[in-house]
Amino acid sequence: MKIKHQFIASLALSTALSIFAVNATAEPYMDSFQNADHKNIGNLNWGSGEINAIGYGVVPPRYANQPARGRAMAIRAAKVDAQRNLLEIVMGTSIKSKTLVKDNVTEGDAIHGQLRSSVLRNASVVGKPHYMDDGLVEVTMAINYRQDIATTLLENYGTKVDRNRVTSMPQAKTSHAAPSEKASPVSGLIIDASGKGLRTALHPRILDEKHHVIYSGSMVSADKQNNIVAYDNSASDASKLPRLGQRTLTIKALKILDKTDVIISNDDAAKIGQAAGMADTLHQARVAFVL
Repeated sequence: MKIKHQFIASLALSTALSIFAVNATAEPYMDSFQNADHKNIGNLNWGSGEINAIGYGVVPPRYANQPARGRAMAIRAAKVDAQRNLLEIVMGTSIKSKTLVKDNVTEGDAIHGQLRSSVLRNASVVGKPHYMDDGLVEVTMAINYRQDIATTLLENYGTKVDRNRVTSMPQAKTSHAAPSEKASPVSGLIIDASGKGLRTALHPRILDEKHHVIYSGSMVSADKQNNIVAYDNSASDASKLPRLGQRTLTIKALKILDKTDVIISNDDAAKIGQAAGMADTLHQARVAFVL
């Protein structure tokens, strides 16, 4: 399904990106990025956090009679193109709500420089170059979004904002059940937002009907800030994710706010608040969203 806010300004080529969700049944969930000509330039794997981007280069005419040198120059150009596409993909991802990276970062500012430097420093070639009959050379390069990029983004735009907006979860009702009757701790939380147009983001939130924050990055331990939710294509697949454990609670989303935040009913918010072990589950980011 084509995701809205399709066109993202290119920093280097002044082209546009369109974001498409890959409608695959197997986890992990991916966002695939295409240019205005509907040609694939790369993808973001929300399971591993890896961004792959494709770049192209061509043998300069002056090296037409020097095949080895010509190919080396074409590979170098393809790597530069792939690195540029990696940066464009980063700029087109969502941090939280409807905030794209590009909405906060402008070319030439300090954060843009940090992101660009991170791409140049950490991008590595995947596989071998592909040589086309028409003289083009295709190279794939990758970076890890969570390891190489997310920390910079969250330090500037993520958790600090969330902390200012967090409210308390609905209070759980006092249980009068005997110890033997108390429920086992919930090991994972699934929010089923399938068919509602939910978008992927680095720091999405769960809200109740009054927009009280039930879950956000500020509730998560520091070592999991770069991966506060998993994404999947079905509740059944999500329930099999290792991070969620064996006893999951599934909640249906009512609607989506600002493309990436999910709103659940007040009753379901209270159910989350009452669930045994939920505080630790949220703190350890054992949460998945179904798109």
